[in-house]
Amino acid sequence: MTEQSLIDRIESRNGLHTLEQAEKKLGIAGIFAASALGIASPLCMYGTIPIAASFSKGGMKDDWLAAFMMSSVLLNPQLIIYSAALGQTALAVRIVSCFLCGSLAGVLIRIFLWRGKDRKTFFNRGGSLTE
Repeated sequence: MTEQSLIDRIESRNGLHTLEQAEKKLGIAGIFAASALGIASPLCMYGTIPIAASFSKGGMKDDWLAAFMMSSVLLNPQLIIYSAALGQTALAVRIVSCFLCGSLAGVLIRIFLWRGKDRKTFFNRGGSLTE
């Protein structure tokens, strides 16, 4: 199942039809959901960047993107399997620490870039590497 189909299912079950509705309904809890989706994502860093770019073009907030990207890069299902070989304690520590790091990234983006209507953007939505 692709991440987009998973998001579509979540949106349809909760009556969310746009990202704006999801953002209003979830608020800051969306950061934690994005972090959990990042951990569940089977993508490495090189696969996460195009997904995050498409989410950004679709209007997803920067704090959610930061949480998703950080968690996805730090941990994915393959690394969970490798960590399980090290024991239950190592597995638990790795999952919790990656979830917290991803969530913290989202919270920090929200704190430092949130300016109400005058909100700054962290990600370049223009599609080029330079401003």
